[in-house]
Amino acid sequence: MVEIGEGAVPHLINLLGGDIPVARKRDDQVAISHFVAEALVGIAVKSGKKEIVGALRQIASGGQGGSPGKRAGAIIALGKLPPDWRSPEDIAAIESGLSGSVPEMIVAAANSLAAERSVSSLQRLSDALASAPDDNVKTVIVLAVIDLDQKGNNAPVSSLVSAFSGAKSTILMEYSLAALGIAEDVEAIPTLIKARISPYPAVVAATSKAVVRLPKEKAVALLRDELKNKDYRIRQSATLLLGDIGEASVAKALLDLLVDPNPPRVKRDPETSVRVAAAAAIGKIKPKMKNIVEGLINALKDPDDDVRQNAYTALKATTGMETIEFDPVGKDAQRKEAIKKWELWFKVNGDKVFEEKKEEDKKEEAPANGGT
Repeated sequence: MVEIGEGAVPHLINLLGGDIPVARKRDDQVAISHFVAEALVGIAVKSGKKEIVGALRQIASGGQGGSPGKRAGAIIALGKLPPDWRSPEDIAAIESGLSGSVPEMIVAAANSLAAERSVSSLQRLSDALASAPDDNVKTVIVLAVIDLDQKGNNAPVSSLVSAFSGAKSTILMEYSLAALGIAEDVEAIPTLIKARISPYPAVVAATSKAVVRLPKEKAVALLRDELKNKDYRIRQSATLLLGDIGEASVAKALLDLLVDPNPPRVKRDPETSVRVAAAAAIGKIKPKMKNIVEGLINALKDPDDDVRQNAYTALKATTGMETIEFDPVGKDAQRKEAIKKWELWFKVNGDKVFEEKKEEDKKEEAPANGGT
């Protein structure tokens, strides 16, 4: 392989934008820019000539009036410098690419800053995220934020929330949710509540992964409060998120959404979708508690077949019993017969298999539907 020497530097600098006849597509031009950038950095480091870096810095900052592609190539090169070669001036030149609305420069700057792992770079990325021209560029910025892996006060939660809320592509939604999970900030809860009932399965999956990364005690407390929200969609989503977290201490609150502990008083949630979610959440948690299993058996009598289906699934998951069949959409007489079998099994085995009710489980909690 022919080694590229210092004499090639002027020619390489001219090729930083990837502008050669054979590179007709932007992807090809970017690939050439990366190759040229690596070559220039290699020559600079090997020869020890920092003036090459100075020239790259000047181009990246727009000092030589280069094309956006050439400036992006210089930014890529500065991002490839070894850490001990990269100065604050180089970082500033990279960050200059985030200003304005030129996608190729923003993308080059975001990718270069991802390796910096500094709070100042994160702030610049956060600012750029708010003004990025489209979802593709925003996605690259969010990926850079993910690479920086900053938590708590350092994480740009508000910018990520805005990116999710304004996203048209599911890819940007997914990565924004992933970044919110990494941030480990419960300020993300309202956004996760919105996302959990998204019509897009990939977004729902990303939400479920994100919520388990939040501080559990705070997240559970906030979500539990939302079980009383007047908007049934918020109650539904909060219920599903509690199931994702898998905290057994909320099982009784979820059960109260599903069945009436003291009929004829109506305490269960009036919305079918919330009861469906409650049964699904309990099935995820699998709490080994007598009162929960008893409640799931009662939920087999729900007037809605989707609720009955999820209650049956949760019952099998919680008890490990697969031999007592129940058809949620079967005839009424068949369902009643199956429920009797479950009730008999519970009467015989309940004390042997499950924990006794705790005193606090016997206390009634406030209605979950926001009313009395």
